[in-house]
Amino acid sequence: MREIKRQRGFLTFAQNGEHDYLRMAYGLALSLQATQTDPYLSVVITPGMEVPPKYRAVFDEVIEVPWLDEAIDSDWKLENEWKAYHVTPYMETIKLDADMLFTNDIAEWWPLLACQDVLGCTTVETYRGEIATSNFYREAFVANRLPNLYSSFLYFRISDFAQEFFDLTETIFQNWQRFFEEFLEPLSRPQYVSTDVVFALAAKLLDDCVHPSQTACVPTASRDAPRHMVPRFVHMKSQMQNWPAISAPHRHS
Repeated sequence: MREIKRQRGFLTFAQNGEHDYLRMAYGLALSLQATQTDPYLSVVITPGMEVPPKYRAVFDEVIEVPWLDEAIDSDWKLENEWKAYHVTPYMETIKLDADMLFTNDIAEWWPLLACQDVLGCTTVETYRGEIATSNFYREAFVANRLPNLYSSFLYFRISDFAQEFFDLTETIFQNWQRFFEEFLEPLSRPQYVSTDVVFALAAKLLDDCVHPSQTACVPTASRDAPRHMVPRFVHMKSQMQNWPAISAPHRHS
C-alpha cells in the first residue's frame, strides 16, 4: 500500500483522544517548515477524522490509519504506531511524537542516521542543554536492562531489517501483556502499553538494534559529529531536568 513520494521526511501519529494531537501536529509541521532543509511532515489520523484546510496545507500527506484501528478504545492512541513502516511515503523516515517542535535544522543528521536501518534516540537533554541523567520515568528500563530508547524520535529506512523490526513491534503491541509478563520483572512491569517499552523490548530482542552502532559508518563531512549524541532532543518532563530532589511528586500522581 506504500507509495514512495520523497527520499526523506517526517511522520507523526495524530489520533485525538483526551488531547488535540492534530493541532499539535500542525504546530510541529509549522516548526519543520521554518527550520528544516527537508521540512516534509506526513500525519497519520483516525479514519474519517476531519482535518481543517489550514492544517492540510502544511502536511505533506494526510494518511488514515490502515486496516483495523487498534487504538479505537485507547486514551493514549499508541497501538497503531507499528504501522509507521507500512504507511510512510518516504525512503527514509523520522517518526516523531506530535507534541514536538524544531528550532534548528538537523540536515547534517540524516547521513549519520542512514548508517543504520533503524536508529532510536537514546540521549535526551534538559531545557538547559545538559544531558538528562534522571531515571525517574525509566524504572522498567533500568530493571530489565532495556535500551534507553525514546521512541519520540525514531529513524528508519525502507529495508528488510526495518520491516523485521516493525513486524516484531506489531506482535508485541498486539500481545503486550504476554510479552511484558514474559520478559519484564514483575515489580517494574508497566501496567499499560507503553510505546517506549514496546520499541525498546523489540530492540533488545533484536540485539539492541536501535542503539547507535560503534561500527556504523561516519560520513567524511560529519566525522566531528559525536555519534552517541545523534539523535537527541530536549525532554521537557519535570523530573528530567536534573533538579535537586527537594519535593519530587509521586510517579502516579
